[in-house]
Amino acid sequence: MQIGCEKRDEVLVVALRGEVDAENVGDLLAFFDRGECRDEKRIVLDLTGLRYVDSSGLGAFVKLMKEARRSGGDVRLAGPTREVRKVLELTRLNRVFDVCPGRDEALAHFCGV
Repeated sequence: MQIGCEKRDEVLVVALRGEVDAENVGDLLAFFDRGECRDEKRIVLDLTGLRYVDSSGLGAFVKLMKEARRSGGDVRLAGPTREVRKVLELTRLNRVFDVCPGRDEALAHFCGV
């Protein structure tokens, strides 16, 4: 898994590439616990480069969302691949998260939030 991030209009955009699974989910959680990410309230997870996510990865997404919402923010998912979208639908997490077709649409959803 590769993680990249950038700040755009007061929103942290985190791009995930590869796979998020039980073997590397700790790296993802550690990334979000680090200083620059820890206090972020508005986050877009860009999933366009994510090929696979398992239940531990989904659990990390939910944990991040709960922490953001507790602080008055939220997490948007952007551009999930067909495989990742299927997992979100099977677990019904597509009803919990705002899932946007791409990064720009996810960023636009934060306007006025």
